[in-house]
Amino acid sequence: EIIEQSFADTNVCFRTLDLYTSATLEHSLDAPPVPKQEWKDLMEDLSRVSCDKFRSVVYKDPRFIKYFKTATPETEIGRMNIGSRPTKRKQNAGIESLRAIPWVFAWTQTRFGLPVWLGIGTALQEAISAGKLETLREMYREWPFFEVTIDLVEMVLAKLDPAIAEYYEKRLIRKEEVGTLGDELRAMFEETKSLLLKVAGHEGLLVSPKTATLQEKIRLRAPYITPLNILQVIHLKNMREYQEAREEEKTNFKPKDPDMVALLQLNGDPSRPLYLAAVEDTVTITMKGIASGMQNTG
Repeated sequence: EIIEQSFADTNVCFRTLDLYTSATLEHSLDAPPVPKQEWKDLMEDLSRVSCDKFRSVVYKDPRFIKYFKTATPETEIGRMNIGSRPTKRKQNAGIESLRAIPWVFAWTQTRFGLPVWLGIGTALQEAISAGKLETLREMYREWPFFEVTIDLVEMVLAKLDPAIAEYYEKRLIRKEEVGTLGDELRAMFEETKSLLLKVAGHEGLLVSPKTATLQEKIRLRAPYITPLNILQVIHLKNMREYQEAREEEKTNFKPKDPDMVALLQLNGDPSRPLYLAAVEDTVTITMKGIASGMQNTG
């Protein structure tokens, strides 16, 4: 996917090589300044706090696995032939067995991007509460590594929409199974966005002149992605209801319109029930469309 995106077209290929070459030359001929020890120490603290927060949610919150498996298409990704390897290293294992790409891919589909930002807000808040805001701003201005890290997170946050993730949650999860976890995660998202902008000194996501083109691209793509999210939720719900139905109930899902049946049979896969085949194919198409529009698939 990355090779095709960066090198398949001649013009894009040369543009990619241009970027790689110029970045290498810039780093070699004008190396970035050596970071202060104070910056490195603070970066270690940020890393530790954000990691602890991430693990406290993903590994220690008993509601999380249910939320993840139900509010994202993670289970369906594993059943569909859209990757080169199985989504898990071990079947029937916990979250730690999930490969990195489907883990990020599932959250990208719901436009929540949780692996990108979870823990960052907590780390920034702790540093700011300790009186380190000016140090963080100095790091952003003068340490290219920290600047690029913050800018990358800001770029991904600009593509996300917690309202879409909430739509998945409301349509696919029984509230009593996860309680207020979704509300808590969305509050963390808003806190992370606010603190990130505070450190960077930006009035909003991607509002600086250097990111104007990217902001416009995201703005133009968003209206096309949202209908795909809605379609995906509808058909994920349909697919799960079919799979949970008793065998005698599945006849209720069979299409009755002869013209529709004839069209569905064009797929030529008699091993799959017509209804399930149609719904699975629809979900797969929405996955590919959302991934293409988001440009951050995992």
